[in-house]
Amino acid sequence: MGFIVSVFAGMTLQKYSLRKSLTTSSVIKIIASLATTLQGIHSRGVVHHDVYQLNVCIRESPGGLQTTLIDFGYASKIKETEVVTSSNIVTYGPSSIGDVEALASLCRILFEENSLTLPMEIKVWLQNVRSLNLAEIMDLGELVKILEKLQ
Repeated sequence: MGFIVSVFAGMTLQKYSLRKSLTTSSVIKIIASLATTLQGIHSRGVVHHDVYQLNVCIRESPGGLQTTLIDFGYASKIKETEVVTSSNIVTYGPSSIGDVEALASLCRILFEENSLTLPMEIKVWLQNVRSLNLAEIMDLGELVKILEKLQ
């Protein structure tokens, strides 16, 4: 799981990916960590609104890459009607879908910049995001399960 902090927590993902070639496995771990982090903040009624390579920090640790989402300057509360939690499932409303789209964009960028082949399961999820198929993308926990199976 990623950590949420408001101070520098390692090299930005942009700098890290320029200095090191990311593998399919490392990209999957980064995206899974961010999906888990976003799921956590969304379940607490907060939307980040600024998920991209400069607001993700990477630090190498003995346990692997540690991913940290930073800069909550554009964050806002999700309106009461936009989040429904039932059995730890979060339904994303109009304001939080932007974080999901940003995560999808970041996923595409990381695979493309590192000349990696997108696994079919991720391609399907990205297509659902692109077409705003909310029934298929509304639970980031499902994306995490997909990514865990691929690790």
